[in-house]
Amino acid sequence: MMRIEGPRRVRARKWIPVVIVVAATAYLAWPAADETELDVVEAIAPVRDGAPLEQAQDTQPGYAPRANREILSSNLFESHSWYVAPPPPPVLPSAPAAPVAPPLPFTLLGSYARAGDSAVFFLVKGDRIFDARVGDVLEKLYSVDSAEDGQLRLTYLPLGIKQSLAVKGDQ
Repeated sequence: MMRIEGPRRVRARKWIPVVIVVAATAYLAWPAADETELDVVEAIAPVRDGAPLEQAQDTQPGYAPRANREILSSNLFESHSWYVAPPPPPVLPSAPAAPVAPPLPFTLLGSYARAGDSAVFFLVKGDRIFDARVGDVLEKLYSVDSAEDGQLRLTYLPLGIKQSLAVKGDQ
């Protein structure tokens, strides 16, 4: 024969697992009394004794050795930058360098002199040949100043710088 139970018993059986879960959660979430007291004692003890904090922490039970505390207190997920600063700019000279004339673009092909006349010098620049006498101006850049001591003296006109070209014999 079947036994019919009353509504009270059915309701009570439904609440038993709920009560067990709530009790277990409360037990696990509630801090233990021993741990709380130990933290308070360890935090206050160094101040009361007058000893330096590091010495007091080394002597207190429950503390990790100093090396382990440093590792545990470091930030393992600290962000790092890979930025490398560019090198400093080069130091520029304080005074500008004196201007320099470009190298002479002419080479001496030869010279010719008639009796009683001044010498004519044949100068080559690229595929052009110039016949130059003392006092001439070449390409509005060079003036022929003199021909002495085996040297043909020219002046670079934009800067006024004197240059010389070797001549094979006195003219």
